[in-house]
Order: sequence, then structure tokens, then C-alpha cells
Amino acid sequence: MNDFIVDLNDVKIYQDDHLVLNNVNLKVKSGELVYLVGKTGSGKTSLIKTLYADIPLKYGMGRVSGFNLETLKQSEIPYLRRDLGVVFQDFQLLNDRSVKENLLFVLKATGWGNNIKIQNRIKKVLELVGMSYKDYKKTYELSGGEKQRVSIARSLLNEPKLIIADEPTGNLDPKTSNEIMLLFKKVQSDGIAILMATHNYQIIRDFPSKIYNCSEGSIQITERLIL
Repeated sequence: MNDFIVDLNDVKIYQDDHLVLNNVNLKVKSGELVYLVGKTGSGKTSLIKTLYADIPLKYGMGRVSGFNLETLKQSEIPYLRRDLGVVFQDFQLLNDRSVKENLLFVLKATGWGNNIKIQNRIKKVLELVGMSYKDYKKTYELSGGEKQRVSIARSLLNEPKLIIADEPTGNLDPKTSNEIMLLFKKVQSDGIAILMATHNYQIIRDFPSKIYNCSEGSIQITERLIL
């Protein structure tokens, strides 16, 4: 039994019938921060969608949080996704609801029924990301950095083993981006793995870690940043 949260071996990733990435070998350990870099259209998003079963894995061997992506049944996908937290560049929050209501919606949708446990979990994740004092605000009233903090809080609700972050600082200024990365490092210190697709090379310089580069239809681990 290994401690890889993500373990892909000789995987081919398709978007419909189009081969996007070939010979993909990707490993992410528990509590590890891994960057995924590459030009727009290089296949980063397709790879990420494969990890949370939005794109089915047809070729190669892949496991995420113990789930076999090759044989994953439709009925098993919700259970896989409960082990994952996903953070998007555009936040994907419900703008007509408060911060607290956004989180409540997710917990109800993923089967939480005990109201005391729900309230305690919401309180805990908002305290972690520094947003408990704004839990009553509608999300459209928040700054970009505050929205991303709420998005990270949402990703933590079901105590995931892995957070997949797709350009999480893409719409943020450098100071706010740095604050978000410090928050991710805090999450990582709790043993949660983070796979982050990013174009923000300054972030990688400031918070160095393992890098996979998407290029020419494949991905390669690299010891240095390739510009």
C-alpha cells in the first residue's frame, strides 16, 4: 500500500475523441504540494477533469484517493469527489446567497443531516480561512481574495485528502495571491495534498515545490521552472 493520493501510470487522456495527453505519469503524495504548469491548451484542465472523473479514464492505470479511475462506476463518483476539494479561478460561488449559505448548500448536497455538526463544520472552515466575521455577507459583496477564501473553505468542508486548484490566483493581485498561497501552505501542513495548475511563476518561485510541465502532448516532472 503506497501513500500516493494521485497515482497515474502510462495514462492517455482524451477530450471526446481527441488525444490531449499521452504517456502521463503523475504521482502526488499525502501532504504534498505539486504544481502543474504549461501553456493554455496544453492539457492541464483535461488532466484535472480526469482526476475528479469529469472525463473518464479509458487508457492506462490511474488511482485517486484509492479509487480506480479505469473501473470507476457512475455511482462511485460522488464518493470519490467527497475525498477531493476543487478550487476554481472564477470561484463558482452562489452569488444570491451568503457565505454561510454557500457552505450549507454543499453540506446538504453531500448528505450532512445533523444541524449541530453542520454549523460546527461551517464555523471551523471559515475560521481557518479567516472569513468567519463575514459569514453573513452575500458573496457578490466580497473582494476577489475573500471569494477565493470562501472557495477554499468550501473545498475543505468534507475533510478532503486532496485539493485540486485550477488557476486559483489567476484573477488576484500579487499581494492577495501571496495570502492565498500562505493559506494553502497552512492547509498542506494539516496533511492535505494540493495539486495546483498555475501560470503564476512568481508564486512558484516564492513557494517552491515539485513541478510537472505539460508540453507537446505529455507531462514531465522538472527540477526547475521552464518559462
